Amino acid sequence: MPVGMPKTDSGEEIRILKHLFTPKEAEAALFLNMVFEPAEKIYRRAKRALRSYSREEIEGILANLASKGAILERVHKGKKEFSYAQFVIGMFELQVDRMTKNFARDSFEYTRGGFAGELHRTKLPQLRAIPINKSIVNEQHIGTYDNIRELVSKTDGQFGLMNCICRQRKDLIGKKCMVTNIRETCITFPNTTPLFRRFGTNHPVTKKHILAILERAEKEGLVIQLGNSQIPMVVCCCCGDCYEILVSAKKFPRPAELFTTNYYAEIDAEKCSGCMTCVKRCQMNAPVIGSEDPHVDRDRCIGCSLCIYTCPRQAIILRKKKKAIVPPKNETALFTKIMFKKMGFFKTIKTGIKLLLGKKV
Repeated sequence: MPVGMPKTDSGEEIRILKHLFTPKEAEAALFLNMVFEPAEKIYRRAKRALRSYSREEIEGILANLASKGAILERVHKGKKEFSYAQFVIGMFELQVDRMTKNFARDSFEYTRGGFAGELHRTKLPQLRAIPINKSIVNEQHIGTYDNIRELVSKTDGQFGLMNCICRQRKDLIGKKCMVTNIRETCITFPNTTPLFRRFGTNHPVTKKHILAILERAEKEGLVIQLGNSQIPMVVCCCCGDCYEILVSAKKFPRPAELFTTNYYAEIDAEKCSGCMTCVKRCQMNAPVIGSEDPHVDRDRCIGCSLCIYTCPRQAIILRKKKKAIVPPKNETALFTKIMFKKMGFFKTIKTGIKLLLGKKV
């Protein structure tokens, strides 16, 4: 998968899978593919190994797994199709509003341990930090893919809102979020809303309400992260206390290298009063205050604009990088690019050929 589920010596990943799969279900799921396929095709692949199961039984098992958020399901040309789900973004997020305490504990240990490196091994993030537009000075051109207001206003269809799975998990294990008390901060675009709506975890929301949520999130000190494609699936409002990518990235000496962003913050030393407000707000420890040269460490800044929002002296501005990064066109292009970066050219091409030939990957 583009984003894998690494094996650990402690077996944390196996405990997580046991929360979602019975042995019988796991046996059937082994015949799924990384792309969507109809149940009939999956059954043809599985029938030699699973002689005791009928096609209807296999489809029933897969439908039940999809209902638990263990695999993905869609209806294409009137037929149900199934595929593997990544752990993130995938199985983990699909447990929103139904996560158990045991799943929360095991997944917390896994994402803070054996899985943490996988989030950055992909070399291309699934989400990217973007600023709320009012933080950007007027003379700067904003690409549509960085303009959250324009993206929301120009997208037709039903948006959805749901609880943050990361904060929900910490609540379950008794570790409250140290940044915010708000929980409904995950916004789904129309292309993703039906996936969560089937579980009853997502309710419709107006575009006006979405923009109000984003404004409040930035006020609370949350990093606005958009799906890393020109046609995004989700908008997440994340903090460095609960969201694993921010938590793990903060430990690196140059976390800016791990994020896709087109902006960076800059401090006007003459205006800066050294109040430390920006230091408290930053999720990456980027502002360097308390010296004769207050500045933002470019190696740590991810261009989220949180430091600008509450600066009492308006001493911080957001600069646009000289070379803009244009995100992939859609999610398919994003994950294909992740595969190229992770696996290399020849292995990715080989995988693509196998998929075109209808083989299992």
